[in-house]
Amino acid sequence: MEPGQIEEIKSRYRKHATSYDTASRASDWLRPLAVARLGLKPGETVLDLGCGTGLSFELLEQGVGPEGRIIGVELSPDMLAVARGKVVEQGWTNVTLIEGSVEEAVLPAPVDAVLTFFTPEIAISDHAMSMALAALGPEGRLVAAGVKRAEGLWGIFFN
Repeated sequence: MEPGQIEEIKSRYRKHATSYDTASRASDWLRPLAVARLGLKPGETVLDLGCGTGLSFELLEQGVGPEGRIIGVELSPDMLAVARGKVVEQGWTNVTLIEGSVEEAVLPAPVDAVLTFFTPEIAISDHAMSMALAALGPEGRLVAAGVKRAEGLWGIFFN
């Protein structure tokens, strides 16, 4: 990602961090399906790339249990602040949060699973996806869920 893109993304999410959970309700039905596809087991380690406000943490926690690890990576400090609040509120001691872009973050390896949920900037980045795949252990699983932006005239109606 270019520096200008990073600042634009941070600015966009700064405006929406406090209302993001409510605004993203339309995708709530897909999140449990995506996490279920990871096939998480107690004690495993999962990376949540573009973790945002931590909306997937509860489901990931149910999968890995208190003996597992959840590592959230998020570019937006404002979104990460909301996620941090959830971690404290829930008393999750097995969640580590990393602020920064996936392309520049030092990702722990090996991990058992990687989730990228509604994070188009990550999903379309060859470098970010290469890093995610490199972090996976030999039996690792990656699930990327989201939507593709409609181009041209259709974009007016669907985006």
